[in-house]
Amino acid sequence: MEKKISKKKRAAILSTILIIFHFVQFSLAEESAGENKGSYLSVGVGLGIPYGVLGINLEFNPNLPAPIKENIHNYFSISIGVGYSPGGISYSVGLRGYPMGRRKFYQPRISGYYGTVALLKYASGDYDREDGFAFGGGVLVKFYKQFSLDFDALYIIPDDYTDYIKGSRLKISFGIHWHPQ
Repeated sequence: MEKKISKKKRAAILSTILIIFHFVQFSLAEESAGENKGSYLSVGVGLGIPYGVLGINLEFNPNLPAPIKENIHNYFSISIGVGYSPGGISYSVGLRGYPMGRRKFYQPRISGYYGTVALLKYASGDYDREDGFAFGGGVLVKFYKQFSLDFDALYIIPDDYTDYIKGSRLKISFGIHWHPQ
């Protein structure tokens, strides 16, 4: 059973990714020029929804206009994950909020994602991805200046096939991130 993504959904996902990469490009350009002292970027590998099941995650703060830019990097970031699952290429796009701000060691957060949230296994042994929303909380723990561990507990809300998904809707993810600044 091959699941097709509608043209409207595909266009929305592509537009979101292009806009995010546009912001990243300008944030990195300003950072390399030394103009954007408050930007934040990290790249990680891990397992779970933020990593596209098994893959990579990019977390960053976009370059915002001056009136709303002040200290926003301490409280919000955008997250993109791309990875592999038995159902094929998986993804996630989301927002992370740090209600207590960025700290040196321990950074609790709340998160919301849209992307691959579940896998369906058929009697034939084939898998199918199930896209949907995931919301929850987690923590980033820095253990060295440029490295951190990520842990999240997320509640999933699949778009379709909700009656066929077995087990808990609470999903755990973890990974390791590198912070280049």
